[in-house]
Amino acid sequence: MKSSTKPRSGNPNPVKGRMAQRQQMLPAPGTVLELQKRLWHVIDEMTGRVDKETPIQDLTRLAHALAQTSAAYLKALDVGEFEARLQAFEKELHELRQAAGRPASTGPRPQATVN
Repeated sequence: MKSSTKPRSGNPNPVKGRMAQRQQMLPAPGTVLELQKRLWHVIDEMTGRVDKETPIQDLTRLAHALAQTSAAYLKALDVGEFEARLQAFEKELHELRQAAGRPASTGPRPQATVN
């Protein structure tokens, strides 16, 4: 068997090439608020599918999915609340530093994104 130092594709670094392709396929990261809206929509859709004639197996699956989605939604609410509070604190700190005549640090942090 022959060993070749050059990849068959001709790309000198195939890992970087695959990573670039993966980045193109992934959707753009969203905000915590967008995640909250999407999760709430899913929870609303799931609760709308329950009726008296739903089989017990489907109800248990739906209950599990609803519990998992609800937990993720509550976590996103917490993160969103902490993010808003942190931004308010950083803004206040920035204003206090300006009032004291001290140079501001790097300024407000960028918003957290969710993939």
